[in-house]
Amino acid sequence: AAIGATHDLGHPPFGHGGEVALNYCMRNAGGFEGNAQTLRILAKLERFSEKEGSHLSRRTLLGCLKYPGKFSDLNKSSIKPRTIEDSDFIKIIDRGSCKPPKCYFDEEEDIVEWILEPFETKDRSEFISSTTSNDKHSKTKHQSFDCSIMNLADDISYGVHDFEDALSLKLIDDKAIKKQVNKTDFDDFISNIKNRYPEKQLDYCSLIESLLGPDRKRYIGRLVHYFLTNIKIEDENINEPLLKYRVKLNDKPKKLLDALKKLVREEVIFSPNLQQLEFNGQRMVVEDFEILNSDPEKFFPQEHPELLKNGKIKRVICDYIAGMTDTYLLKTYERLCSPRMGSVFDYL
Repeated sequence: AAIGATHDLGHPPFGHGGEVALNYCMRNAGGFEGNAQTLRILAKLERFSEKEGSHLSRRTLLGCLKYPGKFSDLNKSSIKPRTIEDSDFIKIIDRGSCKPPKCYFDEEEDIVEWILEPFETKDRSEFISSTTSNDKHSKTKHQSFDCSIMNLADDISYGVHDFEDALSLKLIDDKAIKKQVNKTDFDDFISNIKNRYPEKQLDYCSLIESLLGPDRKRYIGRLVHYFLTNIKIEDENINEPLLKYRVKLNDKPKKLLDALKKLVREEVIFSPNLQQLEFNGQRMVVEDFEILNSDPEKFFPQEHPELLKNGKIKRVICDYIAGMTDTYLLKTYERLCSPRMGSVFDYL
């Protein structure tokens, strides 16, 4: 429960848009990545204890360590976060070059060493190993057993319920579904429903009609049940049970879940309406960061003076912005950049 409740704590305002913006801002200061920020919050920033953050157990932190690779080890040095060159008046970041590797920060290397300390050297080496690519950041290969459970639950909940939200808000229609999700993607799910409810006359077209009609919630529930009852446990080339085993979806359900996620990504997330909001969020993140960094002692909130004294300035500012909600970021931006008259009595 602790792993599931905390695994997204490090995600910045405006989600992945804010993530690439902060990685651009931190391009010469250790980078930024949302999952890495989660570990940083839990192990260091949370004020439950004086020095150990939330003071969680090794196993809980291991479950939250989604990508057990260090930023500097996984980051491809030839991929340099930059802005779009032909933008004359507004700083527009190049999202492709600003996408960070999935990792933990170098500053938390001591925490990861402590988490993995009880395991054999051979198991630790394999667990933190990664695959390389000529034109992309390296990727870690392993997750702990607990982390894989959380990750699959996260995948199912977001994949299915983002799809449900898009349906209920009428952001997608039958044409969009048929365009992105093939009949073969749904075949195994339809067979599963027919086996459970032999009286059902269900096919590809009638399923889509049900998803778009009053039976939507019933079929969303059946989708969740279908995924949860079609998992497998694979083992890796590791001796330690906590690192050896990994929960995954069976092949056909995975193909369907991937198709549903692609549907939402292509038809909703990449739509102009959402992309405009994401761009606006990225711009606010970058401008807030650069203003705070230009004179931290003048602009950084007075209630956190010890942070500027005890840490690297850019990382402290990054921690501050990463912890904002969308609304708080907007209020901070308005206070710093809005031409309207402000007041010393305006509180964030």
